[in-house]
Amino acid sequence: MLCLARRVPALMWFAVPLLFVAGVLGLTGLGVLVTGAVREPLQLSGTLCGAAAAVTFATGDAVSWPGGGRPWRWVRRLYPLAVLLGGVAVDGVRLPVVPAVVVGLGALALVGAMVVRYRDRPEPVTDEPPYLAVRR
Repeated sequence: MLCLARRVPALMWFAVPLLFVAGVLGLTGLGVLVTGAVREPLQLSGTLCGAAAAVTFATGDAVSWPGGGRPWRWVRRLYPLAVLLGGVAVDGVRLPVVPAVVVGLGALALVGAMVVRYRDRPEPVTDEPPYLAVRR
């Protein structure tokens, strides 16, 4: 499984699927506004939420869990599944374009701020191997 280069806080990991979906919808809505091609609301899709669940699952091993992570192992597996099932539940929900763009661009700005903040954060010294390689 692919992992991140450094550990991220659990709260940030829980926000990953929401920020992912909001960012994609915001960029899609921005394209709709710029081109003026479509005059109907955006639709949430189960496929988009499936991609969000996959990103969440792929980054789950790089989370800095409270208490060392052992008690949280089940959350790392069940939360992406909950995101996927939630995506099936909201499939087809229509969203107005302008609010989707505003929320989506705000989500992307938040992701950018988090990347800048945690990119320069020093990694604690541990005996574990670096989280750059593919795990088996």
